[in-house]
Amino acid sequence: MQVTIAIDNERVGQIYLDAKPANTSMHLESIRMLPLSTYRFSYDSTRKRVGVIGPILSAVIPDAVDIVPKRTLPPREKGAKPVLLVNFPSVNEQILFYYSVGATQELAQMLSELSSRAEVQTREIANIYGEVTQLEKIISSSSDGGAELRMREAAAKAEIAKSEMEMTILKAKHEQEYSETLRKLEEEQRSKIEELTFERLKREDVASRMRSEQLLKARFDASQRIQQRSADAAEAMAAIELEQKLVLQKAAEEMKAKTAKAVAMAKADAERANEDVRIRRLQAEYEQRRERNVAAINAVFSHLSTSLSTAVKNPKEVVTFIGYACLLATAIFVARETSRLIRSTIEATLGKPQLIRETTRKHMPWSLVSYIAQFASYLSPGACKPGSAVVEESFEDLILPQELKERVLNLAHSAHNARRHNAPFRHVLLYGPPGTGKTYVAKKLAKIIGLDYAMMSGGDVSPLGSDAVTQIHQLFSWAAKSPKGVILFIDEAECFLGSRDSGLMSDTSHNALNALLYNTGGERKDFMLVLATNRAEDLDAAVLDRCDESLFFPLPNAECRKNLILLYYDLHIRKFMKTNNLQAFYLRSRLTQHFTKQEPLLMSADDDLMTGEQLKSTVSVTYGFSGREIGKLMVALQGAMYVSEDGKLDYEAAWKIIETKVREHHEKLNMRDGGTTTVGKAFNRAKDRAQDDQLD
Repeated sequence: MQVTIAIDNERVGQIYLDAKPANTSMHLESIRMLPLSTYRFSYDSTRKRVGVIGPILSAVIPDAVDIVPKRTLPPREKGAKPVLLVNFPSVNEQILFYYSVGATQELAQMLSELSSRAEVQTREIANIYGEVTQLEKIISSSSDGGAELRMREAAAKAEIAKSEMEMTILKAKHEQEYSETLRKLEEEQRSKIEELTFERLKREDVASRMRSEQLLKARFDASQRIQQRSADAAEAMAAIELEQKLVLQKAAEEMKAKTAKAVAMAKADAERANEDVRIRRLQAEYEQRRERNVAAINAVFSHLSTSLSTAVKNPKEVVTFIGYACLLATAIFVARETSRLIRSTIEATLGKPQLIRETTRKHMPWSLVSYIAQFASYLSPGACKPGSAVVEESFEDLILPQELKERVLNLAHSAHNARRHNAPFRHVLLYGPPGTGKTYVAKKLAKIIGLDYAMMSGGDVSPLGSDAVTQIHQLFSWAAKSPKGVILFIDEAECFLGSRDSGLMSDTSHNALNALLYNTGGERKDFMLVLATNRAEDLDAAVLDRCDESLFFPLPNAECRKNLILLYYDLHIRKFMKTNNLQAFYLRSRLTQHFTKQEPLLMSADDDLMTGEQLKSTVSVTYGFSGREIGKLMVALQGAMYVSEDGKLDYEAAWKIIETKVREHHEKLNMRDGGTTTVGKAFNRAKDRAQDDQLD
C-alpha cells in the first residue's frame, strides 16, 4: 500500500531552502560501511556500551560528527582532577538517525522491487510448468526422439530458472532480515535519542529554576535597596526639615535681638534728649547728699571725741565693750554657717530633686531611721551583708540568657564587695530592645547591694530649658548626701546624652551633658550610675567612656521564652485563679444570707494549657517577643476568663488569643518598618524563622 502525503510547497518554501529528495542509495552504502563497536567510557568503566566511535564515523559520514572546542570529563578516580578535552569529535545522533532513515527507505524500495520481480518470475514459472506439462503430454503421445530432447532441454532451463528464482527469493529474505535489523537499530537509536532529549530537558528545567530563583533573589535585593533608599530619603527629608526649623528659630532669635536693640537705642535717644534735665537733677541730689554726709561726719567725729575722752577716763569699760563685740561677731558667723548646713541637709532629706521620678530613699522623719541603721552597719560590718548564695538566690527569678545572667551576677558581687570595702563603684550601660529587663536588673542590683534606688528619664531634661544644669547638679548633690549610697538609673539616656558630633544637639542638651560629665568624671563611692538605652550607638563618646561595664540585653531565645511563659502563666493564671476562688468562696458564704445578690464567678482553666504541644507551639510563634510582650500575652489570657460566661479558659480560646497577639506583634513591626510587609507574610516568615529556634 502506497501512502501519499500532501505537502504545501509554498509554506515549505518559506521555511526551507533548496529542498530536494535525498540520495538514499548513498545513505545505504554509508550505513553498510559503518561498523558498530563495543566500548566503555574512561569515567564510567563499569558500563559496557554499543555504538559508533566518533573518529571512525567521521571517515564514513563526516556530516554526523561535530567538533566540540572544549569538554570536561569527570575524573577517573576520586580526588583526581577532571579531564579537559580540546576539539573533541562528538557524534551527532540526529544526523546519524536520518542517515538510517534514508537507508531504511532505500531497503524498503529495493524490497518492493524484488517482491514485484518475484511475482513476475512466479507467473513465468507457472507458465513454464504449464508448457512442460503440455510437452510431456505431447512426448508421451509422440515417438519422436527430438521432441523428447527438446522437452528435456526445456525442463533443464525451467530448473535453472527455478533455481535462480529461489536464489532471488532467498536474497530478498536476507534483505528483509537486514532491513528488520536496521529497523530495530533505528528504534534503539530513537529511544536513546528520546532519553538524551529527556535528560537535556531536565537539565534545562533545572537551569530555568535556578535562573528563576536568581531572578527572584535579584528582585528581593532590589526591593530591599529601594526600601533602604526610601528610608534614607525620609531621614534626609527629616534632617532638611529640622535644619529649616533651626534656620527659622535662628531668624526669630535674630529678629528678637534686633527688636531689643532698637528698643534700647530708642531709650538711649530719649535719655540723651533729657540729659540736661537729668544732669541738673543729679547735681541737686549730689549737693543734698554732700550736706547730709558732712553733717553726719561732724556728728560722728564729735561722738568719737566724746567717747575717747570717756574711754581715757574709764579703760575697763572699753575692754568689756570690745569683748562683747567680738563675741557677738562670732555668734553671728556660727549661726549663719549652721543655718546653711541645716538648710542643705533638710533640702536633701525632705524633698527629692525634680528630675527623680521614682526612688526608694526615705524622707523625713523616716530618713533618721536610715541614718541610724547606716551608723549601726558601720559599727557591725559583718551584719546584714548578703553572701554569694543569697545574691544568686535573689536573681533566681531573673530569666536571661546564661552568659548575660552570669555577667549580671558578677556585677552584683563586685558592687556588693565594693560597698563593703568602701571602694569606688563601676558605672554600667544596659542597652538592647525595649522590654528585655533592663529596669528590673537595675532595681535588683540596688536591692541586693543595699543602696537606694533612684530613677529618672532622659526625656525630662530638655523641657527644663536653662534650669536643666541646675537640676542635674542638685540631683548629684542629693545622691551624694544619701546615707546608704544611690544607684542612679537613667532611662532613655540617649534623649539628652546624644553624640555631640551629630550637629543636632541644642544648647540646653549640650550644657546638661557637660553637667553630667562633670559630676561623673572621677571615681565615686557615693553613687553608682546605670544608663539604659535602646540606641547605644547614639550616645556621646565621652558618656560611653564613663561606663565601665556594657551589658547587651537581647530578645529572649527559645529557652528564655519557655521559662517566661511558664513564669507569667503561673503568676497571672494559676495564682490569680487561686486568689480569686478563695475570695469567691468567702463572698459566697457571706451571700447565703442575702439571696438577692449575684454570686461571684469562679475561675478555671484546662489542665493541658501551656503544656506539651501548646507550650512548644507558643514558644515557636512568639519568636521576636520581648519579656514584656509575653507578660501582656498572659494578662490577655487572664482577661479572657472574665469574658467567658462560666469563667473557664479552654484550649481553643487560649490559642485564638495567642494568634491574635502574634498578629498584633507583627502589625507593630510592620508599622515600625513603614508598612513594607503584610501581616500574613510577616506571620508566616516568623514561623519559618522559628524552626531554627525550636526546643529539643
